Amino acid sequence: MKKLIFVIEFLFVISVTFAQHVRDEKIYYNPLLRTDHIIEYRWDHERNDWILLNTIKYNYTYLDGEVRTVTTLNYFTDIPVSKIIYSYTPESILSESIYQNWESGEWINARRDQWFQNDEGLNIETLIQFWQSNTWINSIRYTDYQYNNRQLEQYTYQIWDNGEWLDYFYNKWSYDENSNLILRLSTNLNATPIGKIEYFTDENNLRQNYTVYNWINNTWIENYRRLYEYNQCGQINTVNYQIYKNGNWLNSTKQQYYYSLHMENIIPGQRVPVCHNGHTIYISLNAVDAHLKHGDCLGKCFIEKHINRRDFDDKESIKHTPFTIYPNPASEKITIKFSHDLNNESKRLEITDFYGKLVRSYIITDKSDLTIYKGNLHSGQYYIRLVGKEIYSQVVIFE
Repeated sequence: MKKLIFVIEFLFVISVTFAQHVRDEKIYYNPLLRTDHIIEYRWDHERNDWILLNTIKYNYTYLDGEVRTVTTLNYFTDIPVSKIIYSYTPESILSESIYQNWESGEWINARRDQWFQNDEGLNIETLIQFWQSNTWINSIRYTDYQYNNRQLEQYTYQIWDNGEWLDYFYNKWSYDENSNLILRLSTNLNATPIGKIEYFTDENNLRQNYTVYNWINNTWIENYRRLYEYNQCGQINTVNYQIYKNGNWLNSTKQQYYYSLHMENIIPGQRVPVCHNGHTIYISLNAVDAHLKHGDCLGKCFIEKHINRRDFDDKESIKHTPFTIYPNPASEKITIKFSHDLNNESKRLEITDFYGKLVRSYIITDKSDLTIYKGNLHSGQYYIRLVGKEIYSQVVIFE
């Protein structure tokens, strides 16, 4: 029985790690900005401090900005540790990732994940294989994907056993009214719980943390969790991994993200956006380094600060964005839902691309929901700005 419980827990952790990795590593096309590298730390319990561990470097294709490889190197020696190689469909949908380890001076295959899509670009099968005896051996499969308005609701987890796929458990996904993932529940075929992941998102639709639980002896037991921090551009700044032990959350590892400009897409003389003291400004390329050194971030401010112009001492206060966007990401349309406390003055709602170019504009005269169709907009990241006496901004992604 103990062995069976261990196998179930192990498989659930694999499922969590794999699915979350895919979700976190899903790359949306951004013409200017990309993740450059990540610095990874481990927590030293004896010294009670973070210790530098690895550098994780991203490599992109020249023009389209797709991530091709992610390589982990020892921070101090630059000796490779591991690598992930990504492949895509002609429609730029992630189709394969190959995990390799650096052993005895060469790259050795370890694992391969493959995704298969239907005509609508939705995943219908995921295959996980491991490299054994110079060949790929089946191990795990996600199948029977079920969607509701393109949102994944359930899939079946299978294991490869004696030459055939056997159903092992179900994984069900739940969302809030803003299409944010809030719960993933894994159950046996007889509906007995195995494990779950609870997700928490703030009022700006930024994920704050998620916690993984295992179902043991008829109770939920904390396993591990991730805590997210963001910069003022709404980009991930750090991710802290913690494990639950003896009634306490203990630091395990931490990743700190660094971003860079996609220089191949920069037009000579083009000014680029940075968030400076809570306000989006456009600067020349030769001024970027100086702004980053004193705490600015590349890209537009996720939430614009409001300056009360009656105050001449330049005091600023942060205002909560008085609208929500759902679904986000979106494939065909988005709905803008305004807060009840939004004042009744006329406003303008703008959609701008990453360069700051205005692509659409709407006059807002009341608090009724506004539906906006993707239409001829290209897939990628846009900014929704509500302009009145105050200016608010949120990011939206069209797939």
